[in-house]
Amino acid sequence: MSGTVGDISVDTLLVISTRGKLDLAKSFVGASVYESIFTPGTICDIIVIDSLDYIKELNIQGDETVYFKFKVPGGVIASFTFHLNAIEDIQSLGAQKAKMYKLQCISKEIMYSKREEIQKAYNGLHSDIIKDIHNNFLKSEKPLIVENTATPQNILIPSYTPFKAISMIKKRAVSRENKSSLYTYFETRENEEQTYKFVTFEKLYSANTIKTFKQSDAINADPYNILPDDNIISFSIPNQLSSIEKIRYGGPRKITQLNFTTQEQKSNIIDTVNTDSKISKNFISEFFDGVRNPPQSYIPVDISQRAVTKIPETAHNIQAYLSILMQNSMRIRVPGDTSLAPGFTIECILPSRTSLTGQVSNDSEMSGKFLITRIHHRIATLIERPRYTCSIECVKINYQRIEE
Repeated sequence: MSGTVGDISVDTLLVISTRGKLDLAKSFVGASVYESIFTPGTICDIIVIDSLDYIKELNIQGDETVYFKFKVPGGVIASFTFHLNAIEDIQSLGAQKAKMYKLQCISKEIMYSKREEIQKAYNGLHSDIIKDIHNNFLKSEKPLIVENTATPQNILIPSYTPFKAISMIKKRAVSRENKSSLYTYFETRENEEQTYKFVTFEKLYSANTIKTFKQSDAINADPYNILPDDNIISFSIPNQLSSIEKIRYGGPRKITQLNFTTQEQKSNIIDTVNTDSKISKNFISEFFDGVRNPPQSYIPVDISQRAVTKIPETAHNIQAYLSILMQNSMRIRVPGDTSLAPGFTIECILPSRTSLTGQVSNDSEMSGKFLITRIHHRIATLIERPRYTCSIECVKINYQRIEE
């Protein structure tokens, strides 16, 4: 990446409706783009200065489309198409006789999810149902990448919004490829294009990393003083482990299949401890071994009128994967990079804090491969340096089991 770290150029900022077009690129002040793996859709706040009363001239009514493109020197273009949701925080700039305001923009799929409820019976794969909702109910023109599911289903969606229907399907979906079957549906970017994905966390985490970030181990180092674009400006660790979550999602679990027709039930105790989880033998021995009545999950039994779901056989895999996913998270702030988006993996290298002199080694616990779960692209005012930064929330999944 050439140029000064944190530099940014806004190529396009257009507000378009049937009543006309408004070019606000030269009026741009700053922006925040929020992307997440946990929510379908992207949110963006754009701050502009209006010295010619453009808003009144265009007669904005809430039916406008916003095209927003920006890039870093030598980097890829971050291209977004939004629906204008609101105009907020209008401020007068006094003697300049100008106004500064915030355009609140959202993905159009969010708008479509608010307008209609789904009342439809499906007989097919969960992955095909997601495609139908994405194309026909969310009216999305964005590509959809799908991880195929196993076994066709008979599903009746009873007056759910599209996003609520997708949430229901995520919980029932069973992957053909990855035993975790912990699915998510979210918006991201690939090849400079907004894209949706319906995939498992396991599949996302298995992908190659797109960038490696390092934190300088030099004492009193200034993170803003012409450091490379792979520098970690700051980091925090909100959760490195949670013993309660290990017990809640790990260990033995009773899976009970209940037949509502005959009232018969069949139970089976399954150990959810994953070989990749950070759980010691002592912890397993003390809290998991010898459990007489483990937590129970009730799964409706598959009967002849319904397709085979495989949910009873895979429920414990989801629990096991959750126990790993929730054990280690980190937040980092790095120089802005338009190639970073939710669902991609990065490598983070943090120095060990155990020694003040001599050669500094890497922190083995907090260094490694991470999955980007949330990201805030912040473009500040011209006077701030670096102007463009990314605040990233990420999780580390590939822990190896500790042997003692």
